[in-house]
Amino acid sequence: VFTGRAFDMIRCLRLNEEARGIVKRSSEVIPALLGPILLIISAMHIFAYLGMAIWGGKVVCGANPDLTPYYDLNNFNTYLSGVITLFQVLVVNDWHAIALVFILPAGH
Repeated sequence: VFTGRAFDMIRCLRLNEEARGIVKRSSEVIPALLGPILLIISAMHIFAYLGMAIWGGKVVCGANPDLTPYYDLNNFNTYLSGVITLFQVLVVNDWHAIALVFILPAGH
């Protein structure tokens, strides 16, 4: 059912001239964005491993009541959680609360 609706949406977009223009312009812009996207992914990869080396295993989920609830899940205990933490910092999602997660275990 969902796949059929997706195909119906694509079919409707083909009929709309403005939508065709958006798709055409997007197909021209996307190749130019590949370089910056690869740069961001590479930097996140490097910083995720760096964060694992510095803070890996030091943040224990639920151990500190001073933190905003569930923010201790933003940690560098695994590669995946490190990448998610970096993405949240990248989109500026309460970076100060995420920073507090790493300041408290360091004893500052």
